[in-house]
Amino acid sequence: MRKVRVLLGATALGIGIMVTATAAPAQADSIKHAWFSEGACIYGGNMGIQAGWWTTYRCVHGNEQNPNLWFLYA
Repeated sequence: MRKVRVLLGATALGIGIMVTATAAPAQADSIKHAWFSEGACIYGGNMGIQAGWWTTYRCVHGNEQNPNLWFLYA
């Protein structure tokens, strides 16, 4: 009986470690910066990828409150 309990405990521990090690954190897009031109936003997004700060980005033109800005989401 003791061997069965030890085996079950080791199996549960192994599964827990495996699930924890393979789980990737969810990344929600957030505003990283705002620019006055689309070109500057794209340049900043590419620089962030090269620096390893993020893996993807998108540039979005401003809304009614900020019509002259480009927002970098990463």
